[in-house]
Amino acid sequence: MNTLQGIFKDCYELTYVDLGDCFDSSSVTDMQYMFRYDSKLEYVNFGPKFDTSKARDFWYMFDSNYNLRYLDVSNFNCSNLTSSSVYAQFLYNFPDDVVLILSRESTCQSKLKQ
Repeated sequence: MNTLQGIFKDCYELTYVDLGDCFDSSSVTDMQYMFRYDSKLEYVNFGPKFDTSKARDFWYMFDSNYNLRYLDVSNFNCSNLTSSSVYAQFLYNFPDDVVLILSRESTCQSKLKQ
């Protein structure tokens, strides 16, 4: 599988996603719209096997997730994103009070500042 585009999109009643340790995304290049318009989504657990190293597209990944309160993307690898702006990629239309976890070594960290 090389795309997860819109896999959870428009799941208006979805509040929690747990991808656990059995979700392997190591070959996925397209993750755009994955959680778009999941307006009740509060938390996503990506698990240890969620691999973004080949991902080129996160466009609107969390667009309009107004109830999202905590997001740990510390294991995300943003080095192959086609846009230099992580904000434009997956932080678009984010709630102001969300807790966003990034690791110090994260390839997404430097792109957030652009």
